[in-house]
Amino acid sequence: MFSKWTRYLKPEIEITEAGQLRTGPARIEGIVSACGALLKTPFRGRSGVAYTYKVVTMVKMRQASMPSVIRDRLHCTSFELALGEIRVLAVPKEPGDPVTEDEHKEVLTTENAYVDEEVIPIGHRVRLEGMVDRDGDTWVFNYRTIADLGLAPKDPAEAPRRARRRRKGR
Repeated sequence: MFSKWTRYLKPEIEITEAGQLRTGPARIEGIVSACGALLKTPFRGRSGVAYTYKVVTMVKMRQASMPSVIRDRLHCTSFELALGEIRVLAVPKEPGDPVTEDEHKEVLTTENAYVDEEVIPIGHRVRLEGMVDRDGDTWVFNYRTIADLGLAPKDPAEAPRRARRRRKGR
């Protein structure tokens, strides 16, 4: 009876390999692969599984101008996350709200406004936070947050290694 509630009380774990999967709260790192239709960013038209955009305008103060965020949005969709040979279905807890055509026109007509867009395309490595669950043979991850970690290396052996510091006198 309490199993549904006790899984939320488990400590959040880091999952980077398929063998570490278990139900409950977790942080997962993996490589994004497509599962359905991709999203297009509203201003530059780049495609990906998630995008954020900020609309900023400059507001005049007494002695200087300060940036002021008019709109800050996140929009994401479901996708597959590759953890080695296993695929995890990543589903957003809240998909966010896309830009409507009226908002798009409003931003374009705003004086002194500029747009900052970031997109997470296929092939990038991401870190997700949320809840892992199992639906039959499929692992499902309902994520709250998504962070882009950059382009994933094609071969893990090619991953950049940190250079060792040399001490003086050696």
